[in-house]
Amino acid sequence: MRNSLDSLVDHKQKYILCIDDDPGILESLYAHLAEYFGAAYQIEMAESGEEAFEIVNDIVRENGRVELVICDQVMPNLLGQYVLERLHQQDARMMKVLLTGQAGLDAVTYAINHAGLHKYIEKPWNKYDLLLTAENLLKQYQMSTALEIERQRYEMILRSMNNGVVSLDFHGRIISFNHAAESILGIAADNVLGRTYFEIFFEYAGNEALNDIILACINENHSAAYQEVEFLKKDGHKVPLGLMISLLQDIDGAELGVLMVFHDLSEIRRYLSLKDTFSRYVTKQVVEKISVSGENILLGGEKREVTILFADIRGFTPMTERLEPTEVVQILNAYFSCMIDVIYEHEGTLDKFLGDGIMCLFGAPINQPDHAIRAARAAIGMKHALAEFNRRQQEAGQQTLHVGIGINTGDAVVGNVGSEKRLEYTAIGDNVNLAARLQSIAKGGQILISNCTYRAIRDLATINKLPPVKLKGKEQSVQVYELLDIQA
Repeated sequence: MRNSLDSLVDHKQKYILCIDDDPGILESLYAHLAEYFGAAYQIEMAESGEEAFEIVNDIVRENGRVELVICDQVMPNLLGQYVLERLHQQDARMMKVLLTGQAGLDAVTYAINHAGLHKYIEKPWNKYDLLLTAENLLKQYQMSTALEIERQRYEMILRSMNNGVVSLDFHGRIISFNHAAESILGIAADNVLGRTYFEIFFEYAGNEALNDIILACINENHSAAYQEVEFLKKDGHKVPLGLMISLLQDIDGAELGVLMVFHDLSEIRRYLSLKDTFSRYVTKQVVEKISVSGENILLGGEKREVTILFADIRGFTPMTERLEPTEVVQILNAYFSCMIDVIYEHEGTLDKFLGDGIMCLFGAPINQPDHAIRAARAAIGMKHALAEFNRRQQEAGQQTLHVGIGINTGDAVVGNVGSEKRLEYTAIGDNVNLAARLQSIAKGGQILISNCTYRAIRDLATINKLPPVKLKGKEQSVQVYELLDIQA
């Protein structure tokens, strides 16, 4: 089944693709997405992975592009994680969401590592959570890379002493080969000077693109515009190069050969990737700490002890039914701004917005031995900030909010979710779920913490021990504490 908004002309030919074997789910997705994104996107529907592949191929042939894929996990013939993996192999730029009510940690982790999964949403989904997720992912897709490329060029020029420089005559003979070229390419100058480019570089399989550029410049006596290519070293390591080629001339303007100037883009790409990824979730100071700390921020994820905090507005759905949509958005934006300021004050990581909720981490991506204390202080700070927010709301005759907070400490899989060019930092695992469950039972104004968090902060905190509670997903009752205050 293929449904597109034929009545709307999308000159950019942008698409959102939904995949689910349940026509009712597809109809609901279409209704939600078309209402908010139909003016800019064509919405395509597929009832199986095979149909989705055909649709994507048709779109590509028509010079269109799929920017967002929302895929069910449990489908006949091919599970959603494998459908997303195939689509990722075809176009890693697609933003990918796994929509499921049955996905375990293994399926999500597989999709993260093999399909570049960006988000997963549980069924039944919250409409506003779905739309906010879609909006954020589409904005990420639309972010232009032109500025980043210009920055790479600019940084390459500023770091000219790190440039590799190789000069050749028009016979391809290597005239000069500087130290930076040795370091970047992993080739000793003594082994190449006086020999031809063809003797040396044709021995390195997998560098056909680079070789074609050089040969064209030598044979046709012309320069080449800035390009980014990969150089495959003999040890199998790929080095991303920013390459410029110009003609060598003497003082009379006679052409002598070609000059290769190149720079290793690995560190630049790492820095820009970290900056782009984490600047949306942590303060600039934390971004700089990450970039200079040398900590290994693993792409696929790592197991680490962290403290997870969830905060959610109580009675949000009835409130949205009473108020105008614009008023709801204004209230949410003002509320989120207050909460984010507090989270950043304690160097927390803003993981995501969950409709009217917030998820944040402490202890990742940078190591924070006192992550549980930071989370507790942030929660108390959020409570005080909300009181001030409500005071201003009352003075303005506007809606006040009540928020429940849940905190848990423990091991979780944390890491950059997505591809190298488009990442999001998040945490997954049972301890994340426990924090969410605690938040779900917290009353407005309550901060509930787990036993693990309690043990980490008990010497500094004022605590009210509550009776054990039965939580969804837990066979045994869980000891819960209410956090009342903590020393500054």
